[in-house]
Amino acid sequence: MELAIKHKQKGKVFCLTPIIAELSENIQIQSRINGFFKRFNVKECLKEARIKKLNGYSIVAVVQFLVLLVFTQKNFYVFLQSNQSKEFAKDVIYRFLNNPLYDWRRFLLMFGAGIVNNFLNPLTKPERIKALIVDDSLYSRNRSKKVELLARVFDHVTRRYVRGFKQVDRGLERRRLLCSLSFCPAQL
Repeated sequence: MELAIKHKQKGKVFCLTPIIAELSENIQIQSRINGFFKRFNVKECLKEARIKKLNGYSIVAVVQFLVLLVFTQKNFYVFLQSNQSKEFAKDVIYRFLNNPLYDWRRFLLMFGAGIVNNFLNPLTKPERIKALIVDDSLYSRNRSKKVELLARVFDHVTRRYVRGFKQVDRGLERRRLLCSLSFCPAQL
């Protein structure tokens, strides 16, 4: 399907190419992402979780690029294969995602707390009941043989042992909204 933006002016119709239409759409998404990052202090959350770079592009720019890929429904491999101008070299992204020193759990907790404090708390009345939910869900993988953290786990619902793993989720419940604060695979 080809995107085109049509503009009528004094009986004339101008069609922009799909590339220009896509760029204008990306600029609009980018401005919304920038506003979101400023409103919820993503830069401070990254700094608190010791997610930083020593040189080159700023860490916020790298994270914004990855978020932009998600919201434009593109994956990184397809982006690398395309003829578009590359904002980052692939090594920048791969080193960022594979760095074992980054505390992603702390980032998610700080980010979730920022959303709860800056967005959800003003929307609800102070007397409203809040609930912290801790859930250890069983993920059955009976057909799998070589999956990380795969083990024999007792399923309390069916009263049988199954192959799979448990994942512990923690979240804050507000009426019908669950804000995930942390998750981790459970060690058995």
